[in-house]
Amino acid sequence: MYRRSFKKTGRSLSLSLQANFTKNDGESYNLTNISKYEEINLPDVRNQYRTNPTNSSNYSARLNYTEPLGKQGMLELSYTPAKRINKRNQETFDYDGVAYTLPNTAQSNQFENTITTHNGGFNYRLGRNRDNQLSAGFDLQYSTLYSERVRPTVGTVDQNFLPSYPI
Repeated sequence: MYRRSFKKTGRSLSLSLQANFTKNDGESYNLTNISKYEEINLPDVRNQYRTNPTNSSNYSARLNYTEPLGKQGMLELSYTPAKRINKRNQETFDYDGVAYTLPNTAQSNQFENTITTHNGGFNYRLGRNRDNQLSAGFDLQYSTLYSERVRPTVGTVDQNFLPSYPI
């Protein structure tokens, strides 16, 4: 975090940066007895092994600027960009009677999601001290989602989100 105060009392600029990384190398076994109430094409027992490695990264920054207005007012401007990336490669294998060697592509998946956000806003505070204040503000966030799936079927999503307000 970086913070800078200026000569004018109440005027300041601050910047904070954050990064988080998560890695999960999960695996599981699934042994299920299936009861059928109608004739469907499923085995009586499902015996599977699943690997589920998941990696995620989160990056964000926050920039704030404050400016005193009058004797008791304060204007705060802020901007917060962020990016989240999630990667998953789940592999499922059915039991062949000896080992888990039969790939089950219908229950396997691989994808990567990237969510990018830009949040900006302003806030006006009026008050004599920290315990006695009136505050009003407005924030707006623009987001994009890009998702790419490799398995079981190839597909992408590329979507932008911006709130719309009735006038």
